[in-house]
Amino acid sequence: MKIVKINKKRKLIIGILLIVVLFLGIYFYIDSSIVKISPSFEKELKTLIIQENQNTSHPVDFIAESHKIFCIKETKDETIVYGRFCIMKYEKLKLLENYNDLMVIYLNKDKNEIIDIWTPKDGTEYTSSILKQFPLVTWSRALTRTNRYDESLIEDCHEQLLEYNSMSNEN
Repeated sequence: MKIVKINKKRKLIIGILLIVVLFLGIYFYIDSSIVKISPSFEKELKTLIIQENQNTSHPVDFIAESHKIFCIKETKDETIVYGRFCIMKYEKLKLLENYNDLMVIYLNKDKNEIIDIWTPKDGTEYTSSILKQFPLVTWSRALTRTNRYDESLIEDCHEQLLEYNSMSNEN
């Protein structure tokens, strides 16, 4: 009789483990699905972000922007873009300011402009603010795997600066 109970317990434990593994597999599959963005939307988003970061009181020579989009949601009036963004502001080829973190950008569909930009809270509220703002399917990329994008985003911004520098030297 005890042998049967042990087998039932083992089957239950194995069943629970299989269910957990299945859900984790589905979670990471959904999370790692590729967001397909048209080149025109990509260019438009980049232009809007650079325009938003222009400071008329302290103009800069050049702004480089690179991003990794995790998710795009669309409503009737707006497009919501979730991702990691790197924005670097330069003056005379010196880095003045940079931002390299998660953002949510709200775009007005009709006016083709940024309505709002959300950034995570600092300190102990950082993780909880991201969990509240980002969709569940992006949590893995937003929280556990986000650092893997840092190097490529920064490298892309540096390449943009080099390209800008070579073009300005030609003129």
